[in-house]
Amino acid sequence: MREINVYLSTTCPSGGTYILLEYARRLAERKYDVRVYMNVFPEKVYTCSYKGKIHNCYFTRVLRAIKMYFISKKEIKNLNIRYPDIWVNIVWGLRSKKVKSAEIGLAGSWPASYMLANDHKTYKKIYLIQDYEDWDNYGGGKRSYLLSDVNKVVISSYINKKFKEELNIGPFPIIYNGLNLNSFHMVSNKKKNEDITIAMLYSFGARKGCNNGIKALYRARQVCPNIKIVMFGPEDRPMLDIDFEYCKNALPDKLKEIYNCADIYLWPSIGEGWGLTPIEAMACGCVVVGSDVASMSEIGKNNVNALLSEPGDVDQLTNNLIKLIQDKMLRERLSNKALEDVKKLDWNKSLDRLEEAIYHYNEMSILPQLGQEEE
Repeated sequence: MREINVYLSTTCPSGGTYILLEYARRLAERKYDVRVYMNVFPEKVYTCSYKGKIHNCYFTRVLRAIKMYFISKKEIKNLNIRYPDIWVNIVWGLRSKKVKSAEIGLAGSWPASYMLANDHKTYKKIYLIQDYEDWDNYGGGKRSYLLSDVNKVVISSYINKKFKEELNIGPFPIIYNGLNLNSFHMVSNKKKNEDITIAMLYSFGARKGCNNGIKALYRARQVCPNIKIVMFGPEDRPMLDIDFEYCKNALPDKLKEIYNCADIYLWPSIGEGWGLTPIEAMACGCVVVGSDVASMSEIGKNNVNALLSEPGDVDQLTNNLIKLIQDKMLRERLSNKALEDVKKLDWNKSLDRLEEAIYHYNEMSILPQLGQEEE
């Protein structure tokens, strides 16, 4: 049996974590011996700064590891609820006896990439880069993209573009994230009344652009006062000067319910590696009104299966939202096309591409399978 180690970092569970665990589950179905490790002991990150050296010293790393251990214990409970068939092991670095040798290693975040790079028991190393992460204090994210002993793949053209602009590296092969259509699909009794419901992910993260989304919702409600707003996210319910329903830490079944009760999904993102939620919403029959970035730049097409605008353009975002609220025929046309197009994000194709990266990396094309089909 082919062994594969999957490395998680001790950040809050996110779309990137879920993607890795989805790969883990599906690789196990393809008869891989999959082990998932959540490392709490930080790897050293090269830095010349005085603060960075303090950050890297053994005593500081031990203190951080103790803190992260207790955070991880909470995180893993949620992960085990969402992925009951995948066992996640908490480990204290590569020296842990729990870490077994493997033919293949897979990491999906920059902290985990250093563990992957330093694991000399693993032979074929794949770094699945899910965003351009340059906001850490010590430049660990940027430096991880320059690691020479791991094979890098990205999940969108946006990331390759950032690599070229910022680091003059790449392009690297693209593997689109798959979509679990068993979890996210339009139900037969999807709401079809006249009241319009708009769903949106809420996050404090500036790149999610939620402040722009709130402005657009506020302006849209002034024109169309009967709209209903539903938000969800990992944060506590935000205090906003607008009426809305809220769901914290929604699991897939609850997310599917939210999407199926909504007509429109608002996605005001400023920029990110992929963006799972607009794709999930499309699969449930929502029409996406949002930014032309990440996943919507890959599969979204303005006025074909979504209404898209430049990131940060609140006026256009608002105009698109009002236009869609007022035009039922447009909603139906875009929704039908979105349902057709989103089915191209087949997990089996993503898994085939990942296996190609494992065994035939140097022969891979840059374009993803979906891109090849469209040419």
